[in-house]
Amino acid sequence: HGWPLINETVPECLPYIQFYLKHGLDTVIFCESLEHIPEDCFAPFWEHVGAVLRANHGMLIVTNWLDYHPLPVASREHCRLVDDALYAELAFGGTVVYRNGSHLVCQY
Repeated sequence: HGWPLINETVPECLPYIQFYLKHGLDTVIFCESLEHIPEDCFAPFWEHVGAVLRANHGMLIVTNWLDYHPLPVASREHCRLVDDALYAELAFGGTVVYRNGSHLVCQY
């Protein structure tokens, strides 16, 4: 498609990706970031983006240091628990292609 890489914060990126949400967004990558996104910011983002990934048979890739799983809420900066329950929520409606520690690859 030649679509650009969008590298923005959540949920501030939603206005930037509205076009792509309607026209075939197919991959979302979280690299060392889920623990920094408060639930109240992430939930509205994932509601839209997760639905589009499922509709487009897209892919979700989550990566962090392998041994950083589970990653507890440890500071203001690490404000979100990243654990198996969160990964199960993210994988809902898809197939886990790869899972090892903090790594998750899901095909919808």
